[in-house]
Amino acid sequence: MRCIDLLSTNVLLQALSRTGLGLRQGEGGAGDPARTASAAAAAVTAIVVWLYLSWLLARRSGVGGRRALTADLPSYLPFLALAGYAHPAVRGNPAVALWLLCAGTVLSALIKARTLVRFGKRWPAPDAASLRWAIWPILGLGLLLRLSLIRANRFVGDEALFSHWGLLIASGKDIALNSEIVDKPPVFFYTLAVFFRLFGPSEAVARLPNILASTGGIAVVYAAARRLYGLHTALLAALLLALSPFDIQSAPTAFTDPLMVVLASLSCLLALEGHSLGAGLAMGMAAMTKQTAVFAMPLLAMALVAAPSRRRSLPRAVLALGAGLVLALLPCVYWDRVIRASWPSFVEVGSAHYGEFDLLPWGSFLPRLGAWLSEARLLTASPALSGLLLGGVPLLVGVGLWQRRRSPEWRYDWGLAGYVIWYLLAHSAVSFQLWSRYLLALVPVAEVLLARVLLLPARLLAKEGRLAALRPTFAILMPVLLAATVAGPARVALSYGYPIGGDNGTYLGIDEVAAYFRQNVPAGSVVFHHWLGWHYSYYMFGYPYEFQYFPDYQHLIDMARRIPERGRYLTFPSFAPRQEVESALCGAGFQLRELHRVHRPDGTVSFTICRIEPRSGDSCAVREGRAPAEQGPPPPGRSADRPGGEGARGGVVAAAAMSLASG
Repeated sequence: MRCIDLLSTNVLLQALSRTGLGLRQGEGGAGDPARTASAAAAAVTAIVVWLYLSWLLARRSGVGGRRALTADLPSYLPFLALAGYAHPAVRGNPAVALWLLCAGTVLSALIKARTLVRFGKRWPAPDAASLRWAIWPILGLGLLLRLSLIRANRFVGDEALFSHWGLLIASGKDIALNSEIVDKPPVFFYTLAVFFRLFGPSEAVARLPNILASTGGIAVVYAAARRLYGLHTALLAALLLALSPFDIQSAPTAFTDPLMVVLASLSCLLALEGHSLGAGLAMGMAAMTKQTAVFAMPLLAMALVAAPSRRRSLPRAVLALGAGLVLALLPCVYWDRVIRASWPSFVEVGSAHYGEFDLLPWGSFLPRLGAWLSEARLLTASPALSGLLLGGVPLLVGVGLWQRRRSPEWRYDWGLAGYVIWYLLAHSAVSFQLWSRYLLALVPVAEVLLARVLLLPARLLAKEGRLAALRPTFAILMPVLLAATVAGPARVALSYGYPIGGDNGTYLGIDEVAAYFRQNVPAGSVVFHHWLGWHYSYYMFGYPYEFQYFPDYQHLIDMARRIPERGRYLTFPSFAPRQEVESALCGAGFQLRELHRVHRPDGTVSFTICRIEPRSGDSCAVREGRAPAEQGPPPPGRSADRPGGEGARGGVVAAAAMSLASG
């Protein structure tokens, strides 16, 4: 791009965001210290930006410093409209401040574009060396955004179960997981165990591998896009991925998907670089992190064929790739079929969990495709960017086909677009669960395609000599477009505002439940569970209790009758049918004594801890200290990832595994 470089764009956007923050501070008067400091910071930042951009204009275009200052100064005049916020009729209204800021930004960008067009003939293109360094602040930004959510919420069931397996390995209690029914390959669990041994067990440490992997994935996408399309597309794709709400919310989790996706992406990059053996090793590690890595094989095949500088013939490259796959798979197969020979294979148990991966009838295909497309809107989380992607990709592949003799890049565009279509069709045709995190593998591909679409006007203008003077205008308007379409979704993602990734508040307070048991419940007590068994396995790891799963109410009653002399406890999450359990126990001669309630920050109840006691009198529910109170409504959860998955998945997996073992 022949325009301001990424640093000046970044500084400009920071200045605008700080100005908006200052305007949206509290309602204090002019003497409010926070508001005064914010206004002072905005003024100083604006002056620094003006001086820096003027210096950049002078250095790049060859004009004098004073002339550059004078030429750039009018572009800041539209921000004087912010003074209208002081009018009594609109003071204290953040929406007005935001509109004034947006209007000032657009007008300022147009004036800057005019200035750049004026000096366009003297504006040299920045060399690659001056832009290559920009990947480092992008990586730093991506890491910072992901780290900011490392303690944002509690584990959902799958995360707690995976972390429990990591704890078993790290503690040495069960290094081979011979006491567990495992439905996933082992790479992620042993990765967790290494981190637990190095840094100690905690939620933050369990999320750290995926955060580091996600940040590394930005570098992988940058390197792959640079190999295929060049530096500008690579930098923009990396920036879009760093700011992707889908990736930001998926990274700070203890799911297997983020690590699997990065390993699969690394495999494609190594194939592009001509390292077929390494590509096979990386893809094998991805498959041994999660079986669904097989859906990345078409992308790996395209990368293998598209390698610009392959140092060996295609047959030899395929053989090397296969050798790498075998080297990665053999240790995992040995662990699964030799060390854990007494248990069914994780492939069999996984099939029992996910289903048999059967092809669905045609009548189910279209509704499932519609459901996946509905989930796919979260790939950008921006209606504007989604529309740009849907409308721009056909234009991109059409222009590429039209100009196919000038550049080979059109093949890569067709390949990536075709892969996205194939991925959605394959997931619609097979009996997969409709969970949004399964689309994480499409995020890097979508961001590369989006970067190509955004830079398409610049490519077309470069080939038209009469329109070349408009390139600076396009270059100054594109950061404004990105700020308007990317910043909002990224901000929402930083508050976990999308149904992506980990818990959205359903399990807030589960750590307080564990603390209550540790401090108030005697050793040897029985803790019944139907919804929280996987959470107990992590949050109460090593606690001296007997944990008993009950599949139905009659089973709970029978177990309660067998152990009358011991403490019997039952915790209800907010989504559990407490009244049904209470009614069943009451009819069997028991009552629930409510011991403790755990509340979310908004005041709603997340968990209720009860003790099962023999029924006394007419009441079936007793709350210590106060009369029984109604339970608060359940919080909005992620229906796609089922808040109470233990009963559904746990029962199916356990039954299937025991059946396989006995058979």
